[in-house]
Amino acid sequence: MAASDVETLRNKSLPQKINIFIWRAIKCKIRTRSELDKRGIDLNTLLCPLCDTEVEIVDHILISCHNVKHIWHLPLKWWNFNTLNISNIEEAFVENQSVVDTLIGRSIWQATRWVCCYTIWKNRNNKIFSNKEWIPNKIITDIQTQSFDWISKRLKKTSIKWHQWLITHHSTHLRTNKELSELALVKEAKDPKINRSVNRGRTILILQFIFI
Repeated sequence: MAASDVETLRNKSLPQKINIFIWRAIKCKIRTRSELDKRGIDLNTLLCPLCDTEVEIVDHILISCHNVKHIWHLPLKWWNFNTLNISNIEEAFVENQSVVDTLIGRSIWQATRWVCCYTIWKNRNNKIFSNKEWIPNKIITDIQTQSFDWISKRLKKTSIKWHQWLITHHSTHLRTNKELSELALVKEAKDPKINRSVNRGRTILILQFIFI
């Protein structure tokens, strides 16, 4: 990812704090144990607080830790994807856009992944600083409900209902009102029956105008 892309990375469907978190994560500026160690802060351990087997770096705590991979499984299944083809944190935020077939769908899929990362980090902090248990099912539920709440309130060009949000194909095929209008025009141009019906209607209107 180019430096300029990182500087402008933003998803309007999400609160500013999420966008800032994503920017900081890509820049490796979130306070993982390895990052705190680089800043000269003495810690008892540099190991991941979730698995306690590998050094905690950004890619590990948000993507590759086996406890985190379990969390990622639901959004993938929910969006009808078999795997998440990523190897680092940058790819987690920008990849798999092409597999969603609408502009609004791509934005929502990106926002969902960002909420997933933010929620993982938030629960990691709760485990360390508040001694709260890491409960995958609760974290997954939080991702679904919080992403729906944020995205549905900020998307002005389309409306999302909770029952739709829980069904993968509804989310991946969401379209804005403008996109729906454009699709209708394309369908009209391709379908002779629609064309004849539209032209017949136009002819009736013209004749009515002439004889009034």
